[in-house]
Amino acid sequence: MFNYWIFIVKCRKSKEIDVKFSCEGYVGKYESLVRDSYFFCRAGINIGSILIDGSISACPNIDRAFSQGNIYTDNFYETWKNKFQLFRNREWTKIGQCESCGKYKDCQGNGFHNWHGEKRNVLVCHNGKIGNATKIENLLH
Repeated sequence: MFNYWIFIVKCRKSKEIDVKFSCEGYVGKYESLVRDSYFFCRAGINIGSILIDGSISACPNIDRAFSQGNIYTDNFYETWKNKFQLFRNREWTKIGQCESCGKYKDCQGNGFHNWHGEKRNVLVCHNGKIGNATKIENLLH
């Protein structure tokens, strides 16, 4: 993953390619190096999707369990206005490894595509991986 970030940082410095880390997740101290603004998953905030089966979702990249309705039976505008609360109030993500994380305020449970099924723990914590890699790197030097 670090090689990927190094590539992004180099491209951003050279300005040959406009490249960003996108909405993959919070990357702690590297935020300003890999994107234009700090991480925030916008699923259900200003991103809504209608999937191929008609499911109304916040983003096509997240687990289908997050669907809020179906365009064939529900009005999109009413669904957008009256549902999507689990995207707009993210307190439920403060469970599992996120519960005691000191960076939760900045990360808010990572990107929604990193939550699946029962939603009891985020699948990937990029900031945690970075911290572990940095500790290992420090031990090796």
